[in-house]
Amino acid sequence: MSLRLRTVCFAGVFVGCGVLLAIGCSDSSNKKLVHGNQAGEGGAAGEAAGGTSPGTGGKVIAPEGGAGGEVSPGAAGEGGAPSVGAAGQPGTAGEGGAVAEGGASGAGPACASGLADGVILNTPNTQKACRGAIVTAGFSATNAADLFTCCGLSDGSAPYSVDIQGLTNGREGDSFGYLTIVVPALAPFGVNHIAATCSGGLATNTFDIDVQSTALPVVSGLQSSQISSGDMLQINGSNLDLVTLIQAVSVDGNNSSPTCAIQTQATDSVTCSFDGISPGDYNIVVQQNDCGTAINQPLLTVQQAL
Repeated sequence: MSLRLRTVCFAGVFVGCGVLLAIGCSDSSNKKLVHGNQAGEGGAAGEAAGGTSPGTGGKVIAPEGGAGGEVSPGAAGEGGAPSVGAAGQPGTAGEGGAVAEGGASGAGPACASGLADGVILNTPNTQKACRGAIVTAGFSATNAADLFTCCGLSDGSAPYSVDIQGLTNGREGDSFGYLTIVVPALAPFGVNHIAATCSGGLATNTFDIDVQSTALPVVSGLQSSQISSGDMLQINGSNLDLVTLIQAVSVDGNNSSPTCAIQTQATDSVTCSFDGISPGDYNIVVQQNDCGTAINQPLLTVQQAL
């Protein structure tokens, strides 16, 4: 099965289709430079009195640490040369200057790959989501590749960047589709506004998410990855006692996305059954109200009933 067919319905539980790829953003960094100080000069040897007494040792001049610069860490200053002291003994060498610490890294995305021009996000309402959840929004564009990646930057007092994955509706050149992000594990609680920057520039409108403190459902796998229509499906993981919706999203888009009716729930497992489901391969998508969708979406194969 091709990559496109395997990814064409990644986040269909929100609005029909979606995708999540693993292409990262990178942050730019600013660092500081310290120049080393001049080496300390050795003390001058004392002159002999009357030519019969040994000279008095000179005084060692201790150097001061160099001042911080602006680009990268500098090397430590070199030590001073030894001085000649009393009775011809060497003096103490000067100490080197201290190395300055690097500056704090800058925030902001530095990637925008694939073609996506004139992107407008369809985000009329603020979505509630938990840390680590998948969040999806529709978009329109003047032009967009079938798969592309943008970067997002929050507007808070401590900005953070996120990957934004784009999928158009069916074929390259479509002017609409879906953008998907994963809420960072350290995103601040409360409302976050995340602006998208794609290859064609800054998108119109933002991802507006209200980050909740509720624990997101975590899916570790299926009790059985192959069932027949009418069989009970068991999903294992954690934080599953508050799950509110389970759907099977067709991998190739040839089948509908039926809902799996929840039968039993516990923290580490939830069981459900389909009221009719066509044979084929599906991704199991688990959601929780006001929290979002679990990242892991395991593959289920539905066999023809005997």
